[in-house]
Amino acid sequence: MQEILNLSLSHRSNHLITQFYNIQESLLQLNTGLVGSKKSLKNDPKVFLNCDIIGGPTKYLNYTPRCILWDAKYGNGSLSKYEYTEKNNHQTDDNVQVIYTSSEIKKSEYMEKLDLGVSTEKVPIDQSHNTKYWTDYNKLIYSPNSFVFLKNWYHNDDGSTNAIPIRKNELIGNEKNNSQQFNNPQFGTTEYDLNKEELWDNSLHYFLESSDNLQGINLISDVSTGWGGILTSLYPDLKDELPKINIFTWTNQSIHNTNVYNEIENYLDVIEYSNLVFPLYYNNNTNIWKSSSSQALIFQTINSLFDDKSNAISCQDLLYSLNDGIYDKRNLVSSIKCNVDNVQNKSNVKDYSYVSYISNNSTIDNAKIFNEVAIIRDDSSDSNVDTNYTPDRHKHVYKTYQLDYNNLDTIDNSADITKINSLTLQIDNKPKKIFKNWYKIIDKTNTKILQLHIGSNNGSKDDFKNDIANLIEAYQSTGYYDIHSDDSDYDSDYY
Repeated sequence: MQEILNLSLSHRSNHLITQFYNIQESLLQLNTGLVGSKKSLKNDPKVFLNCDIIGGPTKYLNYTPRCILWDAKYGNGSLSKYEYTEKNNHQTDDNVQVIYTSSEIKKSEYMEKLDLGVSTEKVPIDQSHNTKYWTDYNKLIYSPNSFVFLKNWYHNDDGSTNAIPIRKNELIGNEKNNSQQFNNPQFGTTEYDLNKEELWDNSLHYFLESSDNLQGINLISDVSTGWGGILTSLYPDLKDELPKINIFTWTNQSIHNTNVYNEIENYLDVIEYSNLVFPLYYNNNTNIWKSSSSQALIFQTINSLFDDKSNAISCQDLLYSLNDGIYDKRNLVSSIKCNVDNVQNKSNVKDYSYVSYISNNSTIDNAKIFNEVAIIRDDSSDSNVDTNYTPDRHKHVYKTYQLDYNNLDTIDNSADITKINSLTLQIDNKPKKIFKNWYKIIDKTNTKILQLHIGSNNGSKDDFKNDIANLIEAYQSTGYYDIHSDDSDYDSDYY
């Protein structure tokens, strides 16, 4: 049995991973009902959950998420780090003054019901109730080692859907500017250095040492903000500590991106250090809980390949299926196409890849598909799965279990996804359009201005151009690509 660790960076990403573990909780409930029956268990919970045997004569299994959630201060809402593991035995003298550093955040009605062990069936879960924080609806109990918080940045509780952390003095002031918001990757680099010892000693080493067969790490992060700086600072240390572990990065990119330089700088590192990159996107105008519901179903569908009780594949299998395991730079999944049922019970096909979204207005005719993986959700034992292979196109089809969507009470049932029937992943040559545009932007930017955007220690202008040119070449269908040649594929701009 393989084990996988999830590491989530940012408040938005923590909503996604919370929804994922709520799905895991629903599978635990379902598997419990199947014990002793003639039906097969759907998944192996130990792939994504730590399991401990608790108790004396009457023993029971205790499952906790194998994950790390990194957020801004107070981004954890009402949940105390040690709430479910230590009783509050701290006693103080009557004369001691207690100072509160922030206003109390009350538990949601949903969490109060869960704590009491009573039904949550009639408790509303929607964008106006119980969904402001990811801790308003998390169904599993996390280890205290799962939590890391920024040192100098605070959760932005202004009611917006951006959730970009802010500096402390902005909590009491009205000034709104870039230096006061966690938008710069350099801020993330500084925060990683401040948190590095705590992250590794208290969190990462805890989960690494409690794992017997860790095969992969999912990194979920915003990419064009300070969180992208934390992500790219983490990569070298992960590679040094775990050189043989597959790293799958799930980037979460706003369609209203305001700084293309941040995107270029961080994505170059994401592509370099990741084995596979799954670029998701979101709309700033959409409630975080609502968008994370759809993203979590996509994330779980792909990751169900690894914990399927009957048909599980390894992280390495998926890597080889998508890029043959030899094209290190050709690792950007440019299509994440879902065949879904929506709230009207109508089938719909939509692509959730950021690459497909930004290239939608200028598609490449006859785009070259290098590799394709189709995932079919089907519980029937007699399904025929086509695994055809031809020399000019690699196509792999995998079957995985279906979810009981009636038991997913924290997933938005009015979202554009209510049920995923199948999902198709593709790596094709569409990304070269994006890379070509990056090259043009860097080439046209004055060197001094470029250094203002990306810093003087992050490589020269020529370094960036060479790195981007290498990516363009990796996504060529055949032959060598001259960066200065005419190419109609790159005529449109995206930013």
